[in-house]
Amino acid sequence: MLREAVDWAEIDALIACLAEEPMRAKQVGEAIRRLNDVDLADVLEDWLRRAARDRRREAARAARVEQKIAAPLQQWFAGLGAMAATALAVGTLTPPGGFLLVAAFVVGAAGATWGRYRGSKRGDDLVAEAEEIERLSEIVAKETEARGRPGSADSQ
Repeated sequence: MLREAVDWAEIDALIACLAEEPMRAKQVGEAIRRLNDVDLADVLEDWLRRAARDRRREAARAARVEQKIAAPLQQWFAGLGAMAATALAVGTLTPPGGFLLVAAFVVGAAGATWGRYRGSKRGDDLVAEAEEIERLSEIVAKETEARGRPGSADSQ
């Protein structure tokens, strides 16, 4: 089984399930202690480290989108909304057109704010999941070392 190609999406989904449940850490430690094949523990540790790196990369990508797209859009809509409100107040815009323009910019700013919130929350969730997966990886490394076999180079 270890020599066969395995779909990473399936492995990643299983790792996500492991990370969701706090009691899984104890179960993973117990399972590693019962293993007859320490190579399997090495493979599992590698998979866990890869999944954690992937989560951190995704979190960084979400932060970049939030900073480079959503934040400027939010500022742009808010600024234009303020300018439209000012133009309406001084009489440069007619009331129906001015109110419509202000409403459009307020809705745009609210949408950009919501997008920033969602991106930030997604990034935070991914970082938390990465930390939990790293904790599982450390448990596997610790149990492997306890069996008399040195852990991976990452865990030393």
